[in-house]
Order: sequence, then structure tokens, then C-alpha cells
Amino acid sequence: MSKIILTTAAANAAADAVAALLDGGHLAIFEGAQPSSADLPLPRGTKLLATLRFGTPAFKPAEDGAAHAHPMTPDKDAAATGRPQWFRLYRADEETAVYDGDITPGPTGGLQMRALVIGQHSEVHLDSCVIRMPLGEAR
Repeated sequence: MSKIILTTAAANAAADAVAALLDGGHLAIFEGAQPSSADLPLPRGTKLLATLRFGTPAFKPAEDGAAHAHPMTPDKDAAATGRPQWFRLYRADEETAVYDGDITPGPTGGLQMRALVIGQHSEVHLDSCVIRMPLGEAR
């Protein structure tokens, strides 16, 4: 597999293009195995924990290859109890997957949230959601 590194301008354009697909869409948080591609259906046994809604526009303009989501509408009634392990971003049609990511602590994670466990019927908020494109270290 080759290593892909984009220029800052190309990474910003790519992040902005992906972000535009998510206007009015939603973010789903899951417990279970993350598929190897966002094109694949949810694996058997995947548990939906919470769903949060994007506004329009969903994301701020990208900087340094990263687009940060505008504040999202929280899920006021989480679907299930579990440990958030990965997320999938969907278009406004509610069906078309656009982007998958794992949930990791720290500033480089795609999804930042304080809850290590989501409780069924709890209110779920995110600290941030970020779409990142591959950039080189030195600029």
C-alpha cells in the first residue's frame, strides 16, 4: 500500500468536499467491530448507542487538512448502553454512509467525547467531530 500525503491546499479541498456531503446529515456512535470500509454494511452484533444531527453547513472550512464540525444537536435519548468504539457519518438521506472513524482519546481523534460509557436514555453530547485528510509533517 502506498503512503498518500497531500499538499495543504489539496487536503483542505478534500476535507471541505467530504464535509459538504454531510450538511443536514447525522453521526452515529457504535459499540462493536468497525468495518474495514465505510462502504460495507454494519457488522452483525454492532450496537447503535447514539445519533447526533449535523446542521447546514455541518462543518467549518478546513484548515491544515482538518474540517471541524459546527456544534451538533445532541441525542437527548440514547438508543442503548455501551462503550463508544467507532462512528459513522451519514448524508441527509439518512442512509448513505460517508466516513467512518474510531473513537480515540486525545486531540488527534476524529471524535472527542467525555463519556467512556453511554447509558440508554441518557443525553449524549460531543466535544468535537473532525474530518482529517493525510498531510505531511513539514510545511
